[in-house]
Amino acid sequence: MTNLHTYALLAVVAAWPAFALDYAAVDQTADPPAPAIATTSSAPIAPLAPTDDQEPPPPPPPAPAAPPAPPAAAAPKVTSQKVTRPEAATAPRAPAPPAVPAPPAAARSRQLVNVDVEVSLVVRGDTPAAPRTVKLRVADDQNGQYRQDMGRAVLNVDVRPSVVDASRTSVSLAIEVINPSTNPGAMELNQMRSRLEVLLKNGEPTTVSQWSDGTLNRSIDIIVKATQVR
Repeated sequence: MTNLHTYALLAVVAAWPAFALDYAAVDQTADPPAPAIATTSSAPIAPLAPTDDQEPPPPPPPAPAAPPAPPAAAAPKVTSQKVTRPEAATAPRAPAPPAVPAPPAAARSRQLVNVDVEVSLVVRGDTPAAPRTVKLRVADDQNGQYRQDMGRAVLNVDVRPSVVDASRTSVSLAIEVINPSTNPGAMELNQMRSRLEVLLKNGEPTTVSQWSDGTLNRSIDIIVKATQVR
C-alpha cells in the first residue's frame, strides 16, 4: 500500500466519531413513538343486580309470532295429450288408366235356314167365319210381307224370323186388319193393328193376340207358327 492510501484511510477513521454524533442528533428530532393502546378483554359484562330502591326493569316484549306458512303450491295438473305422429310421406298415386271402351258386340251371324211363318186369324162368336191364314217362307233374319185388299176388307202382315237355336225361333210380327161394319146403316169400319215380337217353339202354333168386338159379340184370335226348314 502506498503512502497516499495510508493517509486517506487515517483521515476517514479520525472523522468517524463526529459523523456518528451528528446522526444521533438528527434522529432525536424525529416523531415521538406512539403511546401504547391498552386492550380490553371481550368477555361480556354482567348486569348490575337491582337494589331495593330501584324498580325491576320491564320484561322483554314477547317474541313476534311466526308468519303463517305460505299455502302449498298446487301440483300442476297433468293432462294426457295425444301424441300425433307425423304421417309418413306417401308416394303420389299414379293416375288410373283410362277406361278401355268395350268392343262392339259382334254382329249376329245369319244361319242358312229358311223359316215357314203361318199367321192365322180365327173368328169366334155369334157369327163365326172361316179362319184366314197367311203363310210366308222367309230366310233367317230377313223380312217377309203379305198384302191383301178385297174391296173394303184389308189384311196386311209383316214378319221377320230370327233363328235362336234348332228348337226356337224369334218372330217380329206386324198385322193390320180392316173389316167393313155389318150394320147396313153404319159407315164406320172395324180397324185393328198389332205389332209384337214373340219367341216360338219350332212347329208349335201359339196364340199371340186376341181382339174382341163387344158390339158384334165376337173375337178374333191371332195364332202364329214358325217351322224351321233345313
